[in-house]
Amino acid sequence: MASPHPKAPQGCHRHLVVVHLYSGERRRGDFEDCVYKLVGQEFPLQVYSIDMSRQRRWDVFQPYVYDLMMEAMEEGLVDVLLSGPPCSTWSRPRWRHATGGARPVRGRSSFPWGFPGLRPSDQRQVTVANNCLTAALSASEAVASRGGVYIMEHPS
Repeated sequence: MASPHPKAPQGCHRHLVVVHLYSGERRRGDFEDCVYKLVGQEFPLQVYSIDMSRQRRWDVFQPYVYDLMMEAMEEGLVDVLLSGPPCSTWSRPRWRHATGGARPVRGRSSFPWGFPGLRPSDQRQVTVANNCLTAALSASEAVASRGGVYIMEHPS
């Protein structure tokens, strides 16, 4: 069977490569754990869970890290990408500020990239989250353009 990726390794040494961008801390039952349990016995599999909370060297805002990640995706070396925005500025609990949650920093229909006039600390958090989302969208496009699959998750 031919590889769906023209530049991906061929033959018996081909692995399914899955990347989970902004995976968070490793925990029992996380995405990586589930993928290995569901697919790992069927054929060779490699899951890369990328998050600075796991390893500082995976800071996708460093140009060389971002370039390396995008090069792998653009060359068709990634079969499946799971990503999404960091939940810290998009999650529903932000709208429960009166009951102890953090205040909202963006709107659903207006100001989805952040409200004007935010406190500097909130603005920094929104900027980082926006950059993460933009990088995830670029990576998704790169994977899809080479015949791979991407999944965008979104916090409730």
